[in-house]
Amino acid sequence: MNSIKKQKGISIVSAIFIITVLAMMGAYMLKLSAVQHLSTGLSAQGIRAHFAAVSGLEWATWLATNTQVDHDSICGNPQMTTTFQLTSGTLAGFNITVTCNNHGGFQEASNNYEVDFITVEASKGVGNDYVYRKITATVTTGGVL
Repeated sequence: MNSIKKQKGISIVSAIFIITVLAMMGAYMLKLSAVQHLSTGLSAQGIRAHFAAVSGLEWATWLATNTQVDHDSICGNPQMTTTFQLTSGTLAGFNITVTCNNHGGFQEASNNYEVDFITVEASKGVGNDYVYRKITATVTTGGVL
């Protein structure tokens, strides 16, 4: 009879241990799920940032190669920076910075060509939600400006 009294309460210690271990596993799984959702969202934002930068590069390339007036509006000085924000669609809210370095040009036969180095940066958000992409391109007029 004496040995049964000594074992009193052992099942409650086991139950508390199992509940504690299960609670810790549940908290870990919840944290893991939250991180996975956050990384998926940031991945989608990173793709949007890339396409926002591509949009800025297409805009800058069009201006640099369209007419002399358009070229000078974006690449007229040795280095010009233009900043704007996209306002529609899934790219709304992205800040675009276009930097154009005009490196003069070259002459081929009797044609003079302009050469520009264009850098586009797209960014959005702050803190943990911040995304940023940078694209560079070398553009020539392909004809006389």
